Amino acid sequence: MMFTFIIHLLLAYFAVEPTLSSSNMAVYYQLVYVDDTLSMESPKTEFMVLLVGEQQSLFKSYNKYLQDSLIQAHSSSGTTPKEFFELKKQYPNSNFDFQIVKNTRSIKVYDKIIPDHYVYEKDMSGLEWEITGDKKTLMGFTVQKAKALYGGRVWEAWFSEDLPLNDGPYVFGGLPGLVIEVKDSQGHYAFNLYKIKKGIKSSLEPYLVKKPIVASEKQFLRLRKEFHLQASQKLSQSNMEVRDIELARQVDERFRRKSNFIEVN
Repeated sequence: MMFTFIIHLLLAYFAVEPTLSSSNMAVYYQLVYVDDTLSMESPKTEFMVLLVGEQQSLFKSYNKYLQDSLIQAHSSSGTTPKEFFELKKQYPNSNFDFQIVKNTRSIKVYDKIIPDHYVYEKDMSGLEWEITGDKKTLMGFTVQKAKALYGGRVWEAWFSEDLPLNDGPYVFGGLPGLVIEVKDSQGHYAFNLYKIKKGIKSSLEPYLVKKPIVASEKQFLRLRKEFHLQASQKLSQSNMEVRDIELARQVDERFRRKSNFIEVN
């Protein structure tokens, strides 16, 4: 009964009229990653979604996409808070807060450092691909290899001109075809195409719970690194003090270990 109610609620929300800011396709990726380099033998996985429209795309965690959609559907449907929290339990939390909006002019990254939300803009010319002659077949598509430096890592991508979209997971794009697979040379992050669904109509605007702080990419990466190195201290400065000494130590240890970000510099 609860599952049926969820489906009806989300269908009502997703019944949007096609516009320049709505998607017409969803590309799903599986992300395999290591956020703790002391646990290399235990990689984690999470599904991601790239919503593609005529002039814009939105990339985020699939779990976050479902939860954000549920929140928006709840706000317009009149469900009670109790019903909403019961619904929210159906979806696991995501380990990634980023929402990435790409268009022909810019890449905007919306992300979070507890307790604040941020937005920064990336230079579209910052990712320079070296396309090689290597080709193979992946998921039934003929793909070609390209390499690039990004965030202090060397990345290898396989794209397909069979799918004429110059887009891909995370900030990766700008190739003459959809990125089917991209991974870093250390094996810490790998995005792999899972499936493509056409006719998916959804907003391409990021869901924001409050107005984000505008920062430069350099400022955001510095603040994120500082938070993960001094988590309990930073929380105290935000009126979220961890009073128990042992608990504060555990919080610090947890955040220090989960600091193997996609961008290492």
